[in-house]
Amino acid sequence: MGALRAALEARGHQTRLVTKLESGERGVHGPDDRVRRCRKIIQEFRPDACHFHNTLAMGWSPLVAAKKESVRNLVWTMHDYRAVCPNTLLLRPDLNICDDLHWCGSCVALPKLPHYDLDRIRKKLQGVKIAAISDAQRRLVEPHLPVTATIHWDADAGLLAAPEAPDGKPLTVLFAGRKDVEKGFDFCLQAVKRLSGRHPGIRLHLAGRSRFGDERQRIDALGLGKQVIDHGALPHDRYLEMLRNVQVVVCASVWAEPFNLSLLEAMACGKPVIATRSGAHGELAGDGGAVLADPRSSASLMNAMETLFADADLRRDLARRAREQATRFTGCTEKYLRLYRE
Repeated sequence: MGALRAALEARGHQTRLVTKLESGERGVHGPDDRVRRCRKIIQEFRPDACHFHNTLAMGWSPLVAAKKESVRNLVWTMHDYRAVCPNTLLLRPDLNICDDLHWCGSCVALPKLPHYDLDRIRKKLQGVKIAAISDAQRRLVEPHLPVTATIHWDADAGLLAAPEAPDGKPLTVLFAGRKDVEKGFDFCLQAVKRLSGRHPGIRLHLAGRSRFGDERQRIDALGLGKQVIDHGALPHDRYLEMLRNVQVVVCASVWAEPFNLSLLEAMACGKPVIATRSGAHGELAGDGGAVLADPRSSASLMNAMETLFADADLRRDLARRAREQATRFTGCTEKYLRLYRE
């Protein structure tokens, strides 16, 4: 989103970012108050278009306010599946993709949100252009909501312009993502555990948050205290520095990841990546931009890691193809400008 704003402003457009700090956070401020706050901001800025992103923190208030102020062009980018799934992930308790939209209330990620009505959501989104961030996401959402366009995020131009990352320290792995169940964290831990007997020097680096904060207990339960190095949430520049210095990157999601920026960043750096066959991972990797492993399978992740550890030529070839594939993700700003103007 920050890159999109910068690109729009570089083309001479004025933008205004509104966060929950100004509009009021869901659960802290009531919906009427949030609508009033958003209407005041819109009245002051007088936008030609309003672009909405995740609605969880602010609720639907910004969209309601924009409609009340008769903003002509309304665009909503879906970053997850909240429009069709009250728990955002479309993930069943057995970690398979959910194909039943009768709310079971036993999602692995979040407790069921109270009162979730798909018909009401369709009504709220009337007149709004919905943008999916991958074809994979669009296929899951379109049976329930009309999608206007698929617009991928761009690869980071700075990463593509930088020298290709070095091979990295042997047997080092970066888990790219939050340390949560839908990201496949436990399967990655189990893969490292299975490898540690043959490769005692293996090190798994973690950089990110977790929803429940219980990752240390899960690491210790597998006896991986020496093999796992948890850096916590890092500033982006430090994360990219660590990314460049590991040997292999793993994106192990089990949910239908709509668009994995961590995967695209690793590809743009020229790192060998292992990604699960889940969501948009295959769409981002294209033909050979990553090694694809089975989701929910520590054995598949383990085999992919061991193959890459053992073959320097394969790592170099994969890094080259990953970078070539990443260069294809461009033009996001122009596509959004067309959507704003239609």
